[in-house]
Amino acid sequence: MKKNVIFLVLDSFMYDKIGKQSYGSSTTPFLDELKNKSIHTTNLYSQGPFTEAGITALFAGNDLLNEGGYMHNLNTKKNHYIDVFHENGYEQFNIFYPYFMYSDETLSKIDHQIFNCDFLYISVYNQRLDYYRNLNETTALTESNYRDIFMQLDITFTSWRNFLNFSDQTKDKYLLIKKALDNYDFEKNMAALSDEYEKYLHDKKAYVHNIFKEQREHALFKIVTMNPGDLINETLINKLLYKDNKWFLAKVSFMQFYYNLINNKISFKCFITSLFQNIKIKRLNGYFKSVVFSLFAGHLNYKYKKNNLANDMPSFYAQIDHSLKVIETRNHDKPFLLTLHPQDLHNMTSYLTFDTNSETILKEEIQTLRKYFKGIKSNFKGSLIYDFSVVYVDLCIKRLFDRLFEMNLLENTVVVITSDHGSSYVNAPIRNQFVNNYHTENYKIPLFIYNNGFSKIINSYHTSKDVLPTIYDICGIDIPKNISGRSLLDENNRSNFAISEYMGGGCPDMSLRPIQFIIRDNFYLLVYSLRLNQDFSEGNIIEIFDLINDPNEEHNLMTSDFKVENVNYLLDRLKKRHSELRKQYNINIDSHI
Repeated sequence: MKKNVIFLVLDSFMYDKIGKQSYGSSTTPFLDELKNKSIHTTNLYSQGPFTEAGITALFAGNDLLNEGGYMHNLNTKKNHYIDVFHENGYEQFNIFYPYFMYSDETLSKIDHQIFNCDFLYISVYNQRLDYYRNLNETTALTESNYRDIFMQLDITFTSWRNFLNFSDQTKDKYLLIKKALDNYDFEKNMAALSDEYEKYLHDKKAYVHNIFKEQREHALFKIVTMNPGDLINETLINKLLYKDNKWFLAKVSFMQFYYNLINNKISFKCFITSLFQNIKIKRLNGYFKSVVFSLFAGHLNYKYKKNNLANDMPSFYAQIDHSLKVIETRNHDKPFLLTLHPQDLHNMTSYLTFDTNSETILKEEIQTLRKYFKGIKSNFKGSLIYDFSVVYVDLCIKRLFDRLFEMNLLENTVVVITSDHGSSYVNAPIRNQFVNNYHTENYKIPLFIYNNGFSKIINSYHTSKDVLPTIYDICGIDIPKNISGRSLLDENNRSNFAISEYMGGGCPDMSLRPIQFIIRDNFYLLVYSLRLNQDFSEGNIIEIFDLINDPNEEHNLMTSDFKVENVNYLLDRLKKRHSELRKQYNINIDSHI
């Protein structure tokens, strides 16, 4: 029988946070040991700096912009991971986010879907519909635009109805978030959504324009969502964290401020300029926001209050604990795939199992954080909260392996630990922009593949499209011929550069928006922007960084007298990739889409 697979996608996991830090001890003592028993990469990169882009390449095993890009997520991809494991007889247990990316056909292939959050319509609106609303104000939408909007709304209604379809037969799907749904009115919300669906089907174009007109006042925004704060065990958290450890939290907040003020290079000229820009746009953004985030960790003191919880889903350990209980009910005649996508490292990070009833678990976690903090040296800069989250995630992975050993599953289970992208919220160094930047901390991701102790370090350059083919290779599954990813175990799959490609923040409309090509090797990081229907020479170099002399990527050489011919060899590789995409889409460069 094929090996079981546990696929951990740890959202926003920076590669450089693995191992001993220059300012203290290791954030990942367990992963440090696991590295010697695993396939481990040192130069793996995400194809996009945010979740939607990152997991599309990761879960399809293909370059991000192949097969229609990621406008409709995995639904237009052939042979994505759910398809492949289904066809190979795996029983699938999926605790995944964002589940609203999947069509009914895809969802039907998952044996055990386990919800870890409510349906997040705001993501659909922000990343798709609001883009077309703005576009519609300047130009009439084309039939192609409407087709894309309708496809997205079709998926939206399908996935949302899937979440609201509560019954005795489906109740097991909700057990992980039961505490937040105890008083949730599924029937009322399903009726409201069904009413909107009927209106949509009656006149799709009219419905779309009503969304544009009403924006956040539209009825879809008024469908009640669960409160993730209801998951918190407030009594236990208040006692162990906010009472017993209040001085520890205060000290952490002070040291975050003090060390960054001394060690982080803060330009007060840029700070003041950015402050006035923030006042003008009435929004916290840019360099000002980066400085504020680097100095203040005050939300340590209220992060786990019921009405202030920024997290949308249960803690990592709660998801591990629940999923391991669920797989005990599996069909033992089949191999299983368990997919987890926790958010504990994402933006508003989490560093505790805030939803546990176990005092022992919380005390162990707090003691682990205290031990790590004790080793912090005076040269620290960055985000202590992110470090705490990494320490917590590492502890949870150790607990997972301990449990698998106790269940006699470890020998016949491949455990994959990776990420969709890195993090731009660490603020070391301080950047002008979060998320939609091109810096290495936002792209370089870890990969550990544990397979009964087999060890191999891979130093060549790769992107996340190579992760799935490697899993298939290990499990004896034929690698689909239509994907561009290749197994890391293939000695012919070695490169000295990596290309990432995405559409920038917001709607990934390849017909109108420029593609951001990012290529990096040992010497340079280069960013090139152009539309798909342009000739390559019509594009622009946005940024170049000299990685030898400027490893922190603080000095964009395009603002200097840099000789572009020095990077022609990288531009030639991007030109080849752009040509591949042009052929794939058969775009006429004389037409204006």
